[in-house]
Amino acid sequence: MRSFTLEQPKILAWIIICASVACMAPAEPPPQHMESGMVIPAAKVSAPDSIPQQPNGDWHPVKNNASAIAFSNGDTLRFPATDLRYMDKVTAQLGREWYLFSGKDTSAKGIRTLYVESPGYHTATAAARKWEMPGRLLDHDGSEVYYEAEVFAGEVLPDTVGVAWYDRSLMPDGQWRLNTTLLLFGQPQADTLVLFGHLRKSVTQRLAFQGKCRLLKGEDQLVKP
Repeated sequence: MRSFTLEQPKILAWIIICASVACMAPAEPPPQHMESGMVIPAAKVSAPDSIPQQPNGDWHPVKNNASAIAFSNGDTLRFPATDLRYMDKVTAQLGREWYLFSGKDTSAKGIRTLYVESPGYHTATAAARKWEMPGRLLDHDGSEVYYEAEVFAGEVLPDTVGVAWYDRSLMPDGQWRLNTTLLLFGQPQADTLVLFGHLRKSVTQRLAFQGKCRLLKGEDQLVKP
């Protein structure tokens, strides 16, 4: 019986090369865990603070007016705020587009608030509604947080397009109150629904991991006395 030996240099070199290539293969990324305990592969998880870029040609700031945005359809939206910034755009089931802007509220000591508007459905007499920004509100010296919110935009619940706020507020007795606010785009006018607790948050998070909605980037703000 013949015995196999590594006496031939060519065979030995080939084995060394194959072993080196195998060592260089990338390892499988670790899974990401949701709050509900469900495991989602890392490849399917989108960055939570990713924000779409400003769409080209859809809108532009009005010259010499820091509180107005002009859209390509000819509509102009005016806000009770300055330093307007684009946050996101959501397209409802029937194709209606909703834009999310943030701005420094002129009546709230410069606190940045969120505005959700749809060009073409705005009237001159209608005041833009203000919504809480994602992120945290702190007292003037930053020593205490008394409000924080995570805000999602897109398909925030199954077959439900809109914006969802999962927030908590510090009460005078030192307890935290959890609320869920849903702004739904399924009707000619957006509907608002407020719920106690965060019972649907895991569903919204799952949709965000699937790329059907997005978690808006938050920021900390100090409230001046």
